[in-house]
Amino acid sequence: MKGPKSFKQRVDDTLSPLVLSPEMKQKILQNAAQPQKAKRRPLRFKRACLTAMAACLTLVFGVTVAAAAFPAFEQFITRMGEDLRQMMQPLNETSVSGGIRLEVAAAVNDGESAIVYFTLQDLKHQNRVDENTQLVELTLKPGFTGFAQVVHFEPETQTATYRFEQNNVESLAGEKATLTLKGFVSGQQQTEYADTGLTVADIEAMYPVATAAQTAEVGGYSFRYGMGEEMQAINDEMTALLEEEKMPTLPLGTPAGTLAPSWLNLSGAGVLNGYLHLQRKTGEGAALFGHTEFFIDYDGYTAETPLPAAQLSLGKTTETLGQSAGSHSEDILYLPDNMPFEEMKIVGRGTTYSQLTTGNWLATFTLNQSQPEKEIHCNVARNTWCITRLAVSSIGVKANLQGEISEQGEGPEIEVYTQDGTRLKTATSSMLYHSDVTELRDSFERPVELDSIAKIVVNGETFTFE
Repeated sequence: MKGPKSFKQRVDDTLSPLVLSPEMKQKILQNAAQPQKAKRRPLRFKRACLTAMAACLTLVFGVTVAAAAFPAFEQFITRMGEDLRQMMQPLNETSVSGGIRLEVAAAVNDGESAIVYFTLQDLKHQNRVDENTQLVELTLKPGFTGFAQVVHFEPETQTATYRFEQNNVESLAGEKATLTLKGFVSGQQQTEYADTGLTVADIEAMYPVATAAQTAEVGGYSFRYGMGEEMQAINDEMTALLEEEKMPTLPLGTPAGTLAPSWLNLSGAGVLNGYLHLQRKTGEGAALFGHTEFFIDYDGYTAETPLPAAQLSLGKTTETLGQSAGSHSEDILYLPDNMPFEEMKIVGRGTTYSQLTTGNWLATFTLNQSQPEKEIHCNVARNTWCITRLAVSSIGVKANLQGEISEQGEGPEIEVYTQDGTRLKTATSSMLYHSDVTELRDSFERPVELDSIAKIVVNGETFTFE
């Protein structure tokens, strides 16, 4: 039978779970290693040892209290790295709905943009959360859309760590904010540039639709510009037809035949007036959040250098968690004259989801005041634009641009470097339009210490901080 544990063993058991930052370890070592004056009386030496030990335990148990107060933050630091500790605001707000736990762990903001890190975990282990789970209706400030991406995933616990970014948070600094999530989709499957096995000639032979076309009511559309100056006139022609709602479409439910592969889910196809039409059923639930598009592969035209194309939403509109779509979608691809249809391959790519999970997750916290930033007034001018101000914070870089960015001309290229020469990687880029200036924003993949930033390079011109 073992006897009672000694005091040292009890202290060791208490301290063993702690994970200390390098800074904290250094403070403890410095306190414990302070040189002591030689003392003849052993009682005073004993007091000096106890004083060092007390200082050590005060520091250690101070960390213990902090860890107990913000366990979600400590787990975040363990997953993401000790270097983020000093820059982040510790948080520990939890919301559970339908066996899914959302836990807000940390945040940082620069007065205009906020970065919030949180986790999503499937407590029932039903594989509803994975490394590709996409969030639906996620907001920090009502009326403004943010962007979330998975930065870490633990398959053992089915826990995904998200980096969520939202702009226009000026009014939230120092105030209570609520992170709200309404649902998410999972079970992602991607098809990359898959050959359908069909050519334009196959479609033309199967479906003569010259007299079957109609101008249907369009619920919405997107347009993919063709590359090169020779396609500019076609781009203009197609966008005009779309804006005026005069683009001919196929009747809903035109037979698609048996040649098309099943993953295409075609409900109709045809060639009409120099355009290829491919019509698909949209689906319901998780299917609303997927996306499929088509390309012509011939004579240098590929997904990287595409021909002009449009995608229209047709039929009865269905809405789920803010995502709306018609019962059908129709891709309309321009076909250049004098090109052999039998050599023009039809390829597609797309993303689908198999599961939609809905709920109501709310996590409220107070967002700290913004961190400082460094700014530089400059004059980087090109043909159609000029950058007059640069500002950098721990989460990103901003540039004030006057004029317009031409599609054919040179665009702004902004690079940020740290003291050791590392170029900071960009997570997201956005543009905010004001009456007299456009603000370009690049946010970093990870927050960085502001003092570690050495220079900003704009189209080859270097700017340093004095």
